[in-house]
Amino acid sequence: MYFKKYYPLLFLLLIPKSLYSQKNIDSLKQVIDSLSIIIDSVKSENFFLKGRIVELENLKEVLLNQIKRESDFVKEKSAQKQTNQKNNTDKKEKVYRQCKAILKNGKRCSRKAQEGSDYCWQHQNKNKD
Repeated sequence: MYFKKYYPLLFLLLIPKSLYSQKNIDSLKQVIDSLSIIIDSVKSENFFLKGRIVELENLKEVLLNQIKRESDFVKEKSAQKQTNQKNNTDKKEKVYRQCKAILKNGKRCSRKAQEGSDYCWQHQNKNKD
């Protein structure tokens, strides 16, 4: 990491001050200056990373909302499709076959034909094939 190159100089901190030479003191000052630069760099990087975390959390929320909207849309479409299918089957059930009998006045009988037959209840027996 950042500090590996400073280990030998950090060792100087353990030596009593009375044994320091001017050269050692200058080396320690360089170490302190370097450490200050590293600390500032880490603080700056930390600030940047905190901002990046906020950006990513916001992006996550946007994506979750988009997924929810798309999921709701798919559910709505599915429900609508099922409703349409049900309505179509209801319409098919409502459609009935008209009796094929021709009345004396020449018009076709307006009654509903019975299931399995082409004629209504009244004309069914009269028009057996």
